[in-house]
Amino acid sequence: MAKGDRYVVLTMDKQTGNAGGLSAHIDREVYDAKTDRMVPFRPKSVRDDSRTALNRECIESAKKTGRTQAIWNRLREEGFSRSTSEKDKTEGKKKTRKVKDDAVIALCFVCSSDEDTMKQLEEEGKLDEWIDSTIDWFRKEFGSENVVSAVLHMDETTPHLHVTVVPITHEAPKPRKEKPKFDENGSPIRKYETDKDGNIILDEKGKAIIKKRSYKKQEVTARLSAKDICNPVAMERWQTDYALAMAPFGLRRGIAGSKQKRVPPAEWNLQQVNGKLMAVEKEVEKQNAVMKANEAKIEGQKAEIEQMAKASMFDKLLNSGLSSAVRKAMEDEKAAHEAELLQATIAHDKQGYKYYWESGDKKGQVLTWEELARCLEEEKREQALLAEGDKEAAVEKAKNEARREHEAAMAEMKEDYDQKLKRASLAFDKNGNPIMKDFGLGNRQQITKVERIEMLEKELSDAKKANDDLLDRLKVLRDLIFAFCSLNFKKVVKIVFDQWRKGFKEFTKDLKDILQEAMSGEKTEKGRQGYVEDTFHFAKMMAKTDPDCKLDFEDLEPLHEDAMRIADGTWDSYHEKIEKRNQLFDAAVKAVIEMGNCSSQRRLNQDQANKIEAFLAFDGGDRDELCKEIWAKAGPKIERFWRDITQSALEDLRTGEIYVRSHKASLSR
Repeated sequence: MAKGDRYVVLTMDKQTGNAGGLSAHIDREVYDAKTDRMVPFRPKSVRDDSRTALNRECIESAKKTGRTQAIWNRLREEGFSRSTSEKDKTEGKKKTRKVKDDAVIALCFVCSSDEDTMKQLEEEGKLDEWIDSTIDWFRKEFGSENVVSAVLHMDETTPHLHVTVVPITHEAPKPRKEKPKFDENGSPIRKYETDKDGNIILDEKGKAIIKKRSYKKQEVTARLSAKDICNPVAMERWQTDYALAMAPFGLRRGIAGSKQKRVPPAEWNLQQVNGKLMAVEKEVEKQNAVMKANEAKIEGQKAEIEQMAKASMFDKLLNSGLSSAVRKAMEDEKAAHEAELLQATIAHDKQGYKYYWESGDKKGQVLTWEELARCLEEEKREQALLAEGDKEAAVEKAKNEARREHEAAMAEMKEDYDQKLKRASLAFDKNGNPIMKDFGLGNRQQITKVERIEMLEKELSDAKKANDDLLDRLKVLRDLIFAFCSLNFKKVVKIVFDQWRKGFKEFTKDLKDILQEAMSGEKTEKGRQGYVEDTFHFAKMMAKTDPDCKLDFEDLEPLHEDAMRIADGTWDSYHEKIEKRNQLFDAAVKAVIEMGNCSSQRRLNQDQANKIEAFLAFDGGDRDELCKEIWAKAGPKIERFWRDITQSALEDLRTGEIYVRSHKASLSR
């Protein structure tokens, strides 16, 4: 586009179920068959790897699951599945519908503008506002539930937004129409809609509606149909409506029906130069055509003069023996003929006006055709030289302009880079405010990052020295307090500290017995809890006063809770429940793996479902989170070809009632 234009860019690609290349570009990851997992992917279009960290997903639901999974989650909500469609045996209704491998499951839009405009929006802090306005427009146009992802790419030449829309519609499909076709006997090859007399009904375009097979009438449900949504009329309307939504940012719609394409500035400048050269070449060709026409005219006139001269000489030889009267008549005729011949050799235009010399010794005299031809030939050479000079001058001018623009752009880029480099070397706080230093006599300047690092290193050294002095005093105080404690208490503190350092979250039964025996002197539950608090307080003191100990106090909390269970007498029942849960969880995971690796199974059998339901019932937590916990452990142990089917079967168990009823019935029996 030309400089100064600020047009919106809205393009679209269709994604099928196996569109790996498009997903790899947007998601920046691709499946690696060797490691059986998704690995990072770097497209060739990336221009600045340092800005890759600025890429982000702008829709919250897709941040948790990823763009591809968000598409399939939306399809599952409307009853679509990757696996074979199934029927609910109890009600006889179709439960899921299979999505074909080549079906369009998503419309992938690219929203942007030219590079300068997008960089300006980023510098002015309006990029997030532009993103929100774009997403709002897509949600109003296609429905909030169908807009599942919006990925911002900042590391390519021009910042842009990839918006993913699932093409789901709840409208009934439009009837198929075509011009009626007949066989050799005149019978229609298809069944068409007819009137009461049996005549085929035609619309104003001469097309008939193809008659569908009659089935039991069902309620119209959701349909996956990119063809109904992406028609030419709708796509042209999208360009206009989206441009109106982007008008607050100074963007406008491109010329409707224009075949012009976006080109880089250097290529645009070259096109302008080529256009000028083509104009010069056309003018040269035009002059050449005029010269050729004049040359042909001159050659014709030369032939005519030569023919007239030959005829005059023949008459003279033939009549040499004539009388004086006849000869005089012949001489008069010759004079007239010579006058006529002279008149024929004088050059003139179409209106009969003669050509005269305008300069030189022959100024004012008429030109002959031969002289006119020489003049035109000379003029042709002069025009060719002028045209060649104009062409070379135009090329040189275009080169100089392109060179000046390039040098100006490089100078501006260098100045911008120097400013950014200078700013990058200065120190700022976390709020973006410059860090200043007073050098005395009112001289207060912003310091560099190197100077700030030196200041922080000095402050850190002073703080470390003060901390070492404080630790030495605390060690003396710790040893003094610890000397008055009993041997059992010291033993318990050492056990807690060792378990903490090894990363354990709970006590074994042997250590539980030791702690319980040590607390036996406390007769009340409150007293035993106080004993535990004192023990953990001394363990924290040991960690604080040991400079080589790098323990996290949050890691001590699970041990503290387990010690409290020993104090209040609930340790045994708690760990029995945990052990029971682990057994049921392992059985549920084993059931999912068994179903996933069995090629003949497409759903869980009753025994496998009962094991999973037993775990869900025992835990009593959120079914969704518990099923995710099962799948997190079982999924990696299932062949990747069967993972989608197995996950769908587990999802059916989570939401379905048939497994729950069967499980309750088996428990009652």
